[in-house]
Amino acid sequence: MSDIISFQNPGLIDKAAITTIGVSVKEGPNPIGFFGTGLKYAIAIILRGGGEITIHRGLEEMTFSTVQESIRGKEFGIVTLNGQPLGFTDELGKTWQPWMAVRELYCNMKDETGECAVGMMEPAEGKTTIWVNWKPFSDAFAKLGSIILQTTPFIETGVAEIHQGGGHDIFYRGVKVGLHDKHFAYTYNMKKAQDLTEDRTLRYTFCTLHDIARAVLGCEDAEFIERWLSRGNDYAEHTLDLDISTEPSPAFLVAARNVLSDTSRPCNPTASKVLAKYEPLPIPVPCSLTAMEQAELDRAIAFCREINYTVDEYPIIVMDALGPSVLAQADRDKRAIFLSRQVFQIGDKKLAHALIEEWAHIKHGHNDLTYGFQTWIFEQLVHVGKQLVFERQQASGCQVAA
Repeated sequence: MSDIISFQNPGLIDKAAITTIGVSVKEGPNPIGFFGTGLKYAIAIILRGGGEITIHRGLEEMTFSTVQESIRGKEFGIVTLNGQPLGFTDELGKTWQPWMAVRELYCNMKDETGECAVGMMEPAEGKTTIWVNWKPFSDAFAKLGSIILQTTPFIETGVAEIHQGGGHDIFYRGVKVGLHDKHFAYTYNMKKAQDLTEDRTLRYTFCTLHDIARAVLGCEDAEFIERWLSRGNDYAEHTLDLDISTEPSPAFLVAARNVLSDTSRPCNPTASKVLAKYEPLPIPVPCSLTAMEQAELDRAIAFCREINYTVDEYPIIVMDALGPSVLAQADRDKRAIFLSRQVFQIGDKKLAHALIEEWAHIKHGHNDLTYGFQTWIFEQLVHVGKQLVFERQQASGCQVAA
């Protein structure tokens, strides 16, 4: 098999696009590349690896090579065009791998509505033809599907496409832009805009992982979501944080409830937090407390009142269970505090903690895991501490600071 790969685009490439860093003049409303460095990076890595690259501008041949030059005692390969030195060396894109050069030339070709082929395509008037002769490049081109998505999504949301078959790769607009250290059960092609570095890789991978979570949270296919949630710890899906500021679809809540109630299946550990936050509260059917449990509840209420949290100004309803891992919930509409019977098994401190937290959700309107709730908690801590210091100073007869 020939090691030569050809790309041919309509129109004549501007020489400045080859010789000048930062020049990008892509056609079309949504070009894949836009930094103006990809072609120069591709030329550099091919030459650095011992390969050859030739560009025909119509029938005009432009060949690239390197000439060694010593700069401050270090040898550099200055890239040349038809023997004339250019303004960059073959160390440009020093960390690049061969597949990245394939990605660049292929994306340029797609942006320009061109075509590519194995072997030498004949140069033609009015067209730009690129030949690459480098085995690592042709080997990567043979696995083009791992660089450029070739499949059709079976799930599509406004945030991402989801394809069958997994791996470590993350795609954006059909092009590989990142890797995850764990294996994905599915392949994700991001539709929402992603922030990329100049070498066309994800700048903030954690933001992309949150977008994948948003795609799953918004999905309407409960059967798929069940499969997604029950991937075990060997898969990246198990580690994604679903407890983010995105309201889940009804299908997600159904799927999460089904998986969490089935102890034979693993489940993404953050699914229970989403379920606790968004699932409708059960119809309140109070359970009967034992004498010991009632005494514990009375003591917890009295303690809360002692430190100025009047938690019993709202009805306190104890139920046998509120759902997996849910100890307490506040119903703002009914202005009632729901407790799971399980909370009595953890101790007095946790019972008081649960009462104060759910009371605050109703009384002050704070949501879980928000900056406003965090600020309120610290304000309460300082207030209680200030009160304690005041009382000690009063008892000792010390003058209290203003």
